[in-house]
Amino acid sequence: MIKAFLKRLVVQYLAYFGRKAMAKSQALVIGITGSVGKTSTKEAIYAILEEAFGKEKVYKTPKNLNSEFGLPLAILGFTHSPKRLGWLAALFLVPFRLFTSPLFDRQYFVAEMAADKPGDIKHLLSIVQPKIAVITAVAPVHLDPGQFSSLEEIAQEKALLVESLPKEGVAILNGDNPYIKKIAQRLRAEKRCRVICYGQGEENEINSSALTGIKLNLLGEAGRYAALAGIAVAEVLAIDQQKIFSGLAKLKPLPGRMNLLAGIKDSLIIDDTYNANPVSMAAALKELSSLAERLKELDELRVESLRSDLQLKGFTENKPLSEVKRISEDKKETEEAEAGREKVPSRRKVAILGNMNELGALSYEKHLEVGRLAAQAADLLVVIGERGKWIGEGASQAGFPEQKIVWFKTPEEAIREVPKLILNKDIILVKASQNLMRLERLVKVLLANPKEAESLLVKR
Repeated sequence: MIKAFLKRLVVQYLAYFGRKAMAKSQALVIGITGSVGKTSTKEAIYAILEEAFGKEKVYKTPKNLNSEFGLPLAILGFTHSPKRLGWLAALFLVPFRLFTSPLFDRQYFVAEMAADKPGDIKHLLSIVQPKIAVITAVAPVHLDPGQFSSLEEIAQEKALLVESLPKEGVAILNGDNPYIKKIAQRLRAEKRCRVICYGQGEENEINSSALTGIKLNLLGEAGRYAALAGIAVAEVLAIDQQKIFSGLAKLKPLPGRMNLLAGIKDSLIIDDTYNANPVSMAAALKELSSLAERLKELDELRVESLRSDLQLKGFTENKPLSEVKRISEDKKETEEAEAGREKVPSRRKVAILGNMNELGALSYEKHLEVGRLAAQAADLLVVIGERGKWIGEGASQAGFPEQKIVWFKTPEEAIREVPKLILNKDIILVKASQNLMRLERLVKVLLANPKEAESLLVKR
């Protein structure tokens, strides 16, 4: 009871000073919410705006400061959420930060706005009032007791963001998501504000064709959706196409979010350990398959290039390469080129998946669903945690061989044993929810250079 009272007191205290700071700011607020993809979308929008208007004119919520605690702290210039006793110092400093808010001299504020229970968006809207609002996704997350009761309730909560827009405001919505598509249809029918839909479907105003010619350094669907949302915002602000292209080209993956890393035994790691839910799990597994196909093509091209290189050095094409005397006498290279005449084998796909949290009554079925998807995407499935075991069960039901499913009860067991399972040139996906899993610790022992962990991995 006392803890709940103190929490409410701190929330209202932070909101009060957050509102005070916003009242002194002239920045146009771009609010972003959604079950998944908020941070990537925030980064894409910020990258374009920074390129167009300069860093000194644009501000974004740092890291994951997006909640009833985080958003006002971000407005007041804090760069991270305090830990334990650090809260006392932060709360003491809050009134003084009112005079030094970074928003006072910025033209644009890209604000990530999270909601894990009904009422969260309404509270955040009492602090900031966006003129442009982005909804990235409605997906099965935050469904535990005390949170949301259904996907419909999640959609209603997210819709509050666009319903708060003034008449001249703009709603930018993921038109590929069925729940958000309904929100878009309703807004248009009510003529509440301007609506722009983005997505990969051709029916969206901003669709995949908008990415033509853009060098995007983000892996997977999440990166493409983030870029499309950024392009939609840029269109509203009449930003030059070249600025859009150059801004998006500078985007880099965030730690723990579909980040491609060099691993032990010449493996490649897809580090997606920041968090997990059924939608992001499905997208990550899809990317695991896609990346394996692309790498196989590259391997084949490399071998073919090697064969051509040998022939250009004066070897006879109509003889087996193994019979040709090399100028350099490099036997290994000759053998590789000879092997290139055979079909290049695919790299092994390893999916290392852990618990997904906050799924409520849907937890068992959603873990089974992920398992069925993993059965189609992976060659070896490693599952971690009690709920992770359900992923293995789903894969088994889908016909995935039992001997290729490995279960570890705890992340600590996996950290000890998984490196022994890795083979040369494996492609490894690592993904789970944050609480209790923290699989970035596993990624650390799989890195080719563990000394880089501090700069590459998620920091909790």
